[in-house]
Parts: sequence; structure tokens; C-alpha cells
Amino acid sequence: MVKPTKPADGADPRSWLRGAPPPRWVRVLPVLLLVGVGAASLSESVPLDIGFLLGAVPPLAVLAYGPLATALLGASTIVLLTVPFFHLNRPGNTDLFTLGFVATLSIFVSFVRGRRDQQLDLERTVAETAQRAIVPDVQRTVGPVRCASLYRAAERGTLVGGDFFDVRAGPHGVRAVLGDVQGHGLSAVATVASVMGAFREAVLDDVDAESIAARLDRRLVVDSAARA
Repeated sequence: MVKPTKPADGADPRSWLRGAPPPRWVRVLPVLLLVGVGAASLSESVPLDIGFLLGAVPPLAVLAYGPLATALLGASTIVLLTVPFFHLNRPGNTDLFTLGFVATLSIFVSFVRGRRDQQLDLERTVAETAQRAIVPDVQRTVGPVRCASLYRAAERGTLVGGDFFDVRAGPHGVRAVLGDVQGHGLSAVATVASVMGAFREAVLDDVDAESIAARLDRRLVVDSAARA
């Protein structure tokens, strides 16, 4: 079996709305909007009434940047509105206060998002490492049996779940197991660890497949009773 791995180019299999780094166009958008408004204001000799577009820069920055970059882009919007060199209609105090509030709120949201993403990445890494340790790559040859496999998660970008498989050679022949534990995440990984441990012991001790299946079933019953 071929275990799920990230692409060779290092791309994240998740979508950017599920925690992957944002695509390039998302990072460029707030900068492009800021530069576009500034360039348009300099190209005209009369004040332009397009300063309202700058209010979108800080919220867009939240999608791709951290607090420092978001603060820098927010400050740039205020400078662009207030410096006479740029031919924009002068905003009133209320407009500046509103833009300042939006920029400050965007900085806070960016900080919270960054901390959340770090925590999710840590949990994902721990869970994936645990699953890879429990369900390692199947060898190409196990005894006289040639093996190959493919593990593809039903949900894109999901590598942690209850699917498990293994092929082991024992004194009584080659044995294979394939199953799916209900659920996802660390709870499913814990059940997989229990089942896989029981299977690997059974391969060494039990003569026939029926005895191995009975041992796995007993292991699940004991674990279910312990969690109840």
C-alpha cells in the first residue's frame, strides 16, 4: 500500500480555507488594491472619490498576513487618505476613526487567526505522526506475498482517520488485516492502535484466521467497555 504523503513539491493537500497557506492571489490582493488606489490618485490632478476602497485593505490582509503586516497595511491606508500628495478627497474625522477601528480590529483578528492556525497545525502534526507510527508503510514483500496498497482519504486533505491495514508474516503463515474504525481524529487513532497491537500479537500466536478475528473482536469489546 502507498501511504498518503504530501506532494513532492511541498504543496499542502488542504485548501486554504481549511488551514493551508493562502494562495498567491490572496496575498497580492490587499497590496494591489493599495497600490492601485495610490496610482489612480496620482494620475489625476483633481481629487478622486475612491478612498472608500481603502477600507477593504485591512480585512483582506487578515486572510493572508500576520498582525505586523496587517498593521503596516492598515497604517498605509490612513497615510494614503491623509497625505495631500495623494489626490484623494479628504476624509472627515468620522471616516478616519472608522478606518482606524477597522484596522485595529483586523490586527486583533489576524493575531487570533495566527494562534489558532499554529494550534491546529500542531494537533494535525501530532495526530499524523501517531497514525504513521501505528500504521507504517506495508513492505513490498511479506514472506511469499507481494504487497501494494493505496490509502486515499474521503475528505480532501484529511490524513488522520480510522482506516487501517497491515500484512504480517508469522509462524503460521502470512496474515493481512484491513478495516475502518468509525470516527476521525485522535480517538479513532487510539482504537486503531489497540486493534493493530492485538493483530500483530495474534499473528504470532494464533493458527487460523478465525482465531485472529476472535482476538480482535475481544479487544474491541474490552476497549468499548472501558470507555463506557
